[in-house]
Amino acid sequence: MVPDPSQPPLPPGATAAAGFWEARYRARDTGWDIAQAAPPIVEWFSGPDAPPPGQRVLVPGAGRGHDALFLAQRGDRVVAVDFAASALAAIRRRRRALGLAPDRCRTLRADVLRLGERFAGQFDLLVEYTCYCAIDPGDRDAYAAMAAKVLRPGGLLVGLFFPFRTGTPGPPFPVSGPEIRERFAAAFEVETWITPTSSIERRQGEERLVVFRRRG
Repeated sequence: MVPDPSQPPLPPGATAAAGFWEARYRARDTGWDIAQAAPPIVEWFSGPDAPPPGQRVLVPGAGRGHDALFLAQRGDRVVAVDFAASALAAIRRRRRALGLAPDRCRTLRADVLRLGERFAGQFDLLVEYTCYCAIDPGDRDAYAAMAAKVLRPGGLLVGLFFPFRTGTPGPPFPVSGPEIRERFAAAFEVETWITPTSSIERRQGEERLVVFRRRG
């Protein structure tokens, strides 16, 4: 999604409504969807620092599930969460086309900020891409608290944070290094922080691949 700076900001709370996202999918106004798993995420999970397959993985704001299904094909057990029923239906269609069993990539329609109440300590990994930037910045502390709640001690948050820019309305709402570090500092330690070179062309320089480890 490339924001138009001429457009007025959204009213407070707009992106916290399931109907907002469902309407975007129905209108095919889904510029955030790159039609593939994010290359920096694929690269990291193919590298030496990635845990072995078989992890319990949460993908919040999964959209049409490109990253979630990549992880399921890798051999992980994934729960893909989104507000939009249309997005989740797309995941299920692609899951069937790939020949994956339903329990390899489960879908759940839910508010990602409330997942801690349901899944406390149940995941080894949380994989973030374009969810953090889609929620209202006022809800980002709640997102960090959710991530800390759903991950087991020692679990990893693998985040491809975007967009590192200023002066544009959201979504996607801009992010910054100090802001991300501060929000996750209470429960996480930084293990990796890089500017990936494998980002798609229109996002080059605007993404950071960050790996946080949940403190015990």
